[in-house]
Amino acid sequence: MAKYATQPDGPAQGETCDYCGSPALTWRKCKLICDDCKQINKSCADL
Repeated sequence: MAKYATQPDGPAQGETCDYCGSPALTWRKCKLICDDCKQINKSCADL
């Protein structure tokens, strides 16, 4: 069985949004979402 990289839900440290530049990013359900513009910046598949 393959193991996949996962991120715990919560604030992302040292990341900025690729769309608006905000440092307010949060991991939710394996997606890195900007709290300001709501864009998805990364998912667990990108790791």
